[in-house]
Amino acid sequence: MTQKFFTLIVVVLLSTLTFSSCSSDDDEGGSNGSFTIDGESYRVELASCTDGTQEEYADAGCFFEAMLRGSEDTYYFTVELVGKYNLNNLKSGEDVSDIASVYSFHRISNVDFSRFEETDGKVIIKSTSNNSITLEFKNFTFNRRGSNVSYVTNGLIEYEK
Repeated sequence: MTQKFFTLIVVVLLSTLTFSSCSSDDDEGGSNGSFTIDGESYRVELASCTDGTQEEYADAGCFFEAMLRGSEDTYYFTVELVGKYNLNNLKSGEDVSDIASVYSFHRISNVDFSRFEETDGKVIIKSTSNNSITLEFKNFTFNRRGSNVSYVTNGLIEYEK
């Protein structure tokens, strides 16, 4: 009787360990999309967007902020859509490449006040809903002003409203 009870306990413990190791936390893409910087994959985390403001002394377009986690680095990446002030006015399929401006791009451990130049590629509004907006980056390239180092980004990021 004791041996049967012991065997039953071992089977229950092993099956618990087996089923708990099958988790969706190991997804390569992350919950808010998949993204690459210079070909290296990053998980998209904490992606959100906010309406812009247009006042006499303040003019800022809609902001799209995301935390990108790679194997060795974590970046904050913020894009501003210059001249767009209301997220509800953005349309699926709209090419916003000409107004997409990199507001910030820095490692999580840095505070960086650099300015950026967008040099190539596309930013497309892939989809919109009441809860989110998805941007698609196609070889969207930018660099720090005064620097020869450029970053090429590709992928989809779903931003929560």
